Amino acid sequence: MRVSDLENQTIPRFPFARPAYTEAQPRGNRHPQKRRPNFMKAHFTGALKGVSRRAWLRAAGLVSAGLGLAPAGARATSFHSGRVCTIDELDTPAMIIDLDILEKNIREMQELCNKIPIPLQVHTKTHKNPEIARMQLRQGAVGICCQKLGEAEVMVAGGIYENILIPYNIVGEQKLVRLARLAKRARLTVAVDSEYTARGISEQLQRDGGSVRVLVELDTGGRRTGVQSPQAAVELAQKVSRLPNLELRGFMTYPSRIEAKPVMEETIELFRKAGLPLEEISGGGTGAEAVSKELGCNVTRSGSYAF
Repeated sequence: MRVSDLENQTIPRFPFARPAYTEAQPRGNRHPQKRRPNFMKAHFTGALKGVSRRAWLRAAGLVSAGLGLAPAGARATSFHSGRVCTIDELDTPAMIIDLDILEKNIREMQELCNKIPIPLQVHTKTHKNPEIARMQLRQGAVGICCQKLGEAEVMVAGGIYENILIPYNIVGEQKLVRLARLAKRARLTVAVDSEYTARGISEQLQRDGGSVRVLVELDTGGRRTGVQSPQAAVELAQKVSRLPNLELRGFMTYPSRIEAKPVMEETIELFRKAGLPLEEISGGGTGAEAVSKELGCNVTRSGSYAF
């Protein structure tokens, strides 16, 4: 099937299409329950048989030359009507992703990190999209990073379960309950910069079960979050190591700045003298991958390079 064959067909696009729910028949003592019909089979099997992923994305207008650069007459799919239309017919604002450029950016960043070498943990706050995250993981990323608990929940719901870092302190009963629930489904690492944060996570996990890995966050001049000295990092790490249901892994900082090298070296040395784990020394920032390596990090976090 050619892309042009899709021109006059109405093709619902998940998650914007909302198929009606149907009542399932009760089984035994079970109560009737609602379930979704087989959405993919019902709507896509006939229309897209024999169409490649790239051809479908091209028909949907996702393989174009980018915002404002798509050629007149290029095909797109309206998120509102689900009908294939031209770029000129899209209502604004509309986001258009150039798949070729996206794949090129992902590939080149991974090649750069492989050359340095330093493992890449991709930050998904740039796109918040499990499919793009999977593209990055397939290219060679060692894990993902989610700035918010809600972003991590989206990634897990999208089928990503391994090596998820949430580099922001999680506090408050509602978020702690959600964190404990998510920790039973995925392998999570969280950042802490206070005993209060670490103790709250530990106590919630003791009540609900499960465990998480922990990185102590160190401020190396970014003036954002984190403990304020190498000695403070060690003291907090020692407290974390004694709390139930928490696995201390090392420490992290952001952004990676070459000026922070003396602070990083002192922190690494103090961790070693105290017998604390250094499985992860995490730096971050797109464009700072080589700096992360120079600082002694064994993983770097980058995200905005995708677009």
